[in-house]
Amino acid sequence: MKYSDILEPSIKEDVLLAKYLSNERKNQILSNLNTTIDDRFSGCKHTIIPTPRRLTNHELIENESYFDPFTIDQSKIISSKALRRLGDKAQVLPNVKEQNSHMRNRLTHSLEVADLSATFCDMMNHHFALKKSPIRLNKELCRAIALAHDIGHTPLGHIGEHFITEETGKEFNHNVFSTIVAENLERKGNGLNLTEETLTGILNHTTNGGALDLKGLPQEYAVVRIMDKVAYVLSDFNDGLRQGYIDKNVAPLFNKLGQDQRERTFNILQCLVKETYENGYVTFGESEIGKIFKNVKGILFDEYYRKVDEERKAPGYEKLGSIYAFFKRERPDVDPAVALALLTDNEAMEMGTILKKNPNISYEDLLTKQHIGVEEILPYIDGRDIDYTSPAIRGMRKQTEKQTPLEIEKKFLIHSLPANLESYPYADITQGYLAINSSNEVRIRKSQKSDGTMSYTRTIKDGYAIGINKEKESEISQEKFDYLFQFTSKQIVSKRRYYIPLSNGLTVELDIFPDEKPIAEVEFPSKEAMDSFVPPIRFGEEVTGDKYYKNANRALRNSRK
Repeated sequence: MKYSDILEPSIKEDVLLAKYLSNERKNQILSNLNTTIDDRFSGCKHTIIPTPRRLTNHELIENESYFDPFTIDQSKIISSKALRRLGDKAQVLPNVKEQNSHMRNRLTHSLEVADLSATFCDMMNHHFALKKSPIRLNKELCRAIALAHDIGHTPLGHIGEHFITEETGKEFNHNVFSTIVAENLERKGNGLNLTEETLTGILNHTTNGGALDLKGLPQEYAVVRIMDKVAYVLSDFNDGLRQGYIDKNVAPLFNKLGQDQRERTFNILQCLVKETYENGYVTFGESEIGKIFKNVKGILFDEYYRKVDEERKAPGYEKLGSIYAFFKRERPDVDPAVALALLTDNEAMEMGTILKKNPNISYEDLLTKQHIGVEEILPYIDGRDIDYTSPAIRGMRKQTEKQTPLEIEKKFLIHSLPANLESYPYADITQGYLAINSSNEVRIRKSQKSDGTMSYTRTIKDGYAIGINKEKESEISQEKFDYLFQFTSKQIVSKRRYYIPLSNGLTVELDIFPDEKPIAEVEFPSKEAMDSFVPPIRFGEEVTGDKYYKNANRALRNSRK
């Protein structure tokens, strides 16, 4: 029987995602589970793939299974409100009720980008397997980025972006707002908690009008950036012809890419593979097909995108202006630009029409009674300072610190032990360390209380200040403890801990070691309580900041015996 047969699947996540462990230790622990880091996280050679990070790391460690974390990202995105809204957001032409039902929208576009990205990854990975290419790509990461890359788009296409930029004086970019929607607005303001790799890929799927410089990007980000353009050029050209915006005389140039959508897609993918192989990084544009593609893209901007924007700007601005003023008046604690950006095309059109007839309509009569979807979101961002110009990735580590529980404690030597020590409840504790670094540690612990109950925990600690640690502790199974314990390299501490109540509501945790001095620890609810604490007369020297008395260093000493 393999260890993987008796351990819950999350054992793999526990180890892989503990950023404190060295790669050697991770592979050592995982070897008996018949899996390696490279098997699970191929490609993305410029990205920190062995330890995908999230805003709230404990969710990933505790609740996710053995699946690739980017597959988990996809599931979160697919079930999000943000992705559903894309079905009613314009790809080019506003997605209004009277429109041809075969026209693309932001949702169908996102699905096309995800499919193209995954197909290209399969093609490149096939060449890698045959040793014809040095590039190996992470398909699941590409697909996750592609699915969410446009969730930050405004109603009425780029008209919405331009309006917000002009109205507020702050540039609105949908790629930036996509990260904000994902991490600050979804799930009642708690966010989807996507990996930073996915979020950074979303942010980098476009240059916001700049040159398509792909050399410095992780390969997966470059894949989605190119496939985004392939998808909208091929599909938007068809839609532009369908709606009469593009002159049919231009069709012969378009047909040089292929005679139909499938052939064009296949030809472009083949050229992409060839160019990528020859250049050593994901790129497209040097081949004959690449040059034709660039010309077609230029025609799209001149004949389709600009025409639509010019034609629909005035009526669009009128509706968006009235909506912006409405949110500013009725929801003063919500940024009207953020509220506006969340609307779909039909919601914006309907609200604009109603406000033109009744500009003083109340919030309840307009949003609640008309069942406007954004009404479900606004209560959870009311009063929050959301800067739509700043990616949600920025400051993620700082936000994590705020959300991670703090262990606030003081440690003391003891002059003498209480005479009635055995009358207090106690626990016999054995703990081992999987990682001990200068400022953090990963510990597993087995504890048997005086009443006979057993518990098993895993704790991750980050040093924050003297006496203060960021601490995340969770229960694990006995099987998981037994399996991990063999990898502690004799970095083990055994002790009996007595729990002695103090008159001020605090508790002394008195640790008795086989061959070292007893230590009294007192945990506090706040730093203020710690600073104001007056130790009992039985307490001796305070050793809170003395590294010698840290349990992790005690474990290191024990491992050398």
